[in-house]
Amino acid sequence: MSETYKPEAPAHPKTTKPHAEHSATPYVLVWIALGILTIVTVVTGKQHLGAIALPLALTIATVKSVLVLAFFMHLKEQKGIYSMIIGVSVMFALLLMGMVLTDVSTRFKPMTPAGAPFGAKVILPTGDETGASTAGEKAER
Repeated sequence: MSETYKPEAPAHPKTTKPHAEHSATPYVLVWIALGILTIVTVVTGKQHLGAIALPLALTIATVKSVLVLAFFMHLKEQKGIYSMIIGVSVMFALLLMGMVLTDVSTRFKPMTPAGAPFGAKVILPTGDETGASTAGEKAER
């Protein structure tokens, strides 16, 4: 009754290599870069830059997300199929953003969201001529 427990060898041997030790320096530098980019986003967001505001904000957000993906999620170390999956995902996200921006930027003025720095300029009759006010105008009575 004094049998000792002897675990069996695993059916599948470990096929992955142990993770290499990572230095904290790249992580700290990326963290500082993310902080600087966040400050740049806040400052440029308060500066009413007009038509360049949206592309600038999207560019900063893309750079920040690439930094997070590459360093904190260790995707820069991935090879093979993972790189392809990530690349296709990024291209799909860019395609969706491009389609949304194209849709919004080609709308006429009443359909353009309030505060959007782009959109077609359409001259519409004033509220006095039609009995109603147009988008962006205050109804005065």
